[in-house]
Amino acid sequence: TGTGSAATVGHGLNGKVPELIIVKNRDKTYNWAVWSSQLSSNAHYLFLNNTDSQSNSYYTFWNNTAPTGSVFSVGANSPDTAGNVNESGDDMVAYCFANVPGYQRIGSYTGNGSSTGPVVVTGFKPRFLLVKNLNASRNWVVWDTERANNDTLKANSSGAEESNYQVDALPNGFQIKNTWNEFNENGATILY
Repeated sequence: TGTGSAATVGHGLNGKVPELIIVKNRDKTYNWAVWSSQLSSNAHYLFLNNTDSQSNSYYTFWNNTAPTGSVFSVGANSPDTAGNVNESGDDMVAYCFANVPGYQRIGSYTGNGSSTGPVVVTGFKPRFLLVKNLNASRNWVVWDTERANNDTLKANSSGAEESNYQVDALPNGFQIKNTWNEFNENGATILY
């Protein structure tokens, strides 16, 4: 429950530090606020429900503080700056993800703009990817191994599935095999 004042929230990851946090105010029509260790600073944020690049303007969602092995920080709601994550009396939900060897990895890679894109080592064969270009207004893209390996969905859109954006699942990671700016813009930092 939001307090309206800067606070810490227990995340329940048993000593692991979150690498990705997604928070939604359940009582209001605010954006889904996202923090990741891959952002430029602890003052930066993304919105899961839109295409904006990372920003650190106006909102103080994370109180400019990195999460620890037990808590993450939320900023004060001073008019409307942190209502997405901490409006007084509102119910919030937080999804917190840590790296788990052999199972789950949050990280980033640099796009090269080539159809022979970067190889990303995760330590396991991934079955699901959620990617976001941090440097430009781009979609959040979902790729998985349950559908054809060139089919994608956009998490920020109600649009139908699209194809022609191949990703190869490798025994120890994945390789981008397309030039789509969402996955592989030359020089861009891509969160996964």
